[in-house]
Amino acid sequence: MERIHFGVLVKQNPSILALLCAVWLAGCSGPRDKADEALSVGDGERAARFYALALDRDPTDSVLRRGLGEANLLLARHRAEDGLDKPSDWSGAVRELERAGLSDSAGRAMLEDARYGWARSLLHAGDSDRAVGKLESIVESRPEATRARNLLAIVVERRGDPDRATELFLQNTAIDSNDADAFFNLAMVEWNNGRKLEAIDHLLAASRLSPEDPEILWWLERMAREGTTR
Repeated sequence: MERIHFGVLVKQNPSILALLCAVWLAGCSGPRDKADEALSVGDGERAARFYALALDRDPTDSVLRRGLGEANLLLARHRAEDGLDKPSDWSGAVRELERAGLSDSAGRAMLEDARYGWARSLLHAGDSDRAVGKLESIVESRPEATRARNLLAIVVERRGDPDRATELFLQNTAIDSNDADAFFNLAMVEWNNGRKLEAIDHLLAASRLSPEDPEILWWLERMAREGTTR
């Protein structure tokens, strides 16, 4: 049986060389393509590495910046699931997303998530001052950010400022009247500071929103038992 020899084939039909080269080049993905593919399957670590390589070639590409920020965010989330995240994991995502100059709602949501994760990680690392600063920055730039305001209220209450915590929780209930956690947390602050009638009222609001929550039910029973004699 005869075999086709590449050299002879090319001499006979030079156009075949161009076709074969095109096929070969199509199979050779660059860093950008590899980064996009890795990100699409949730591989933040590899995506971040390839986006960084692509950015070495074009540091001004905002799409690549966004991709790198999203990959860093995904990587930080994965590490947080295992309790292994560090503030630097989240700050890396924040920096790249900020550099990308995001203006769409999905991009802004990613940036807020990265900033929130950074604040949480700082708290876990024992740096509550910087965490408070990050949370305040989120709330200032996006007043409807109830999750950040909730965590900020919890932190300031633990730092000995129940009045400010109460104000922050009240702001959340005004923004989202269906936020059971905001009503519950508000009730806890009020109860611990002797405002028992207000606490009962807000805990009842939380129970109407989440009637099967075991913690809310436990506190309802306790407050009903202790009444206003505490």
